[in-house]
Amino acid sequence: MRRVKKEDYSSWQSYYWNYQKILAEDYYIPYLLDNSNILKSKANYLSVIDIGCGNGGFADALNALDGNFSKIRIKGIEIKDFSSWNNSKTTYSVHNIIKDDNKNYKQKYDIVILRDVIEHIHKKDTEFFMKEVASFLRPEGEVLITFPPYFSPFGLHQQTIMKSFLRYIPFLSLLPKSVLKKVVNQFESENVWDKIEEIIDSGMTISNFKKILKKTGLSIYKKRFFSVRPSHEIRYGIKTLRSPFGYFPVFRELLILGTCYILKIKKTS
Repeated sequence: MRRVKKEDYSSWQSYYWNYQKILAEDYYIPYLLDNSNILKSKANYLSVIDIGCGNGGFADALNALDGNFSKIRIKGIEIKDFSSWNNSKTTYSVHNIIKDDNKNYKQKYDIVILRDVIEHIHKKDTEFFMKEVASFLRPEGEVLITFPPYFSPFGLHQQTIMKSFLRYIPFLSLLPKSVLKKVVNQFESENVWDKIEEIIDSGMTISNFKKILKKTGLSIYKKRFFSVRPSHEIRYGIKTLRSPFGYFPVFRELLILGTCYILKIKKTS
């Protein structure tokens, strides 16, 4: 996969947009082409929504699928506006699934993208959030979802959120919240703790994710676990590595650095 370096871009916005786009083009679009029944189908029309799309690089990359379908519609939603949404084939909207009315999104999409989003949703809202996501799907639709397990070495996203030496320290999620808060506030800027606390309040482990799925009408169709995530290869040049620990309940929470699932609506007999 191609490498993306911050120093090659004039701004963080430009860097992050290109990072998302290359991550989609070099890994997740090929992964979907190989594993998604929707993309293997002979349908003429494809509708995709990227929830928590950030500044839109991933969603914009999905327009490359137009060669596989007569017509495609790509939409991205995020809880705040981004200037990079301008001049794009993708349709973007500011929308909060938990707080806003979702009726205009129901049963409209063949594929829903949730890339590193669910670990930012508070645990009290996660079940509702995933039920709403399921309601966005057409009957044969699919969800692509990724997240780093909470107790994994960098499950707090510290390598991207933090600026001090703490960004290099693994397993910070094992510290008591009160202790971690003091450490973070000592060495990081004042807004960093809010971002870290958001992930702590979600506590999205692999086992928690599977429990939530049982309540939301979704089932796992495909899964893939990583010891080195595709995003790490693009950012740091460390080759993507699949993990062998997926079948070991305790070890997988600690030693799997990233998950990737394709979900489908559970069939009722």
